[in-house]
Amino acid sequence: MSFAEFEEYWREKHGPIAAKVPGLIRYVQQHIVPQEGATEPDNEFGIDGLAVLDFESAEAREAGWASGAGRAALADGENFIGKISVVVVEDHVVAR
Repeated sequence: MSFAEFEEYWREKHGPIAAKVPGLIRYVQQHIVPQEGATEPDNEFGIDGLAVLDFESAEAREAGWASGAGRAALADGENFIGKISVVVVEDHVVAR
């Protein structure tokens, strides 16, 4: 699919599915902005975007992905994402 189709699917179709995962308190899609004059992102990472999902707790995260809504969100990824990489991070606020 084109980058424009990917963005639309991610935002309009997948977003509402993922937003239903139990225990999810924040879900942000970060779409890569193509260089001026380009229609597709061109970056050394080979990605079109990042998703940041915050859960109430680690236990809530595990339960959320194991739920029906979590399984549906993960399964829907196959409809528009070539590869899913999951990284669990811990915030360290340096400035506000």
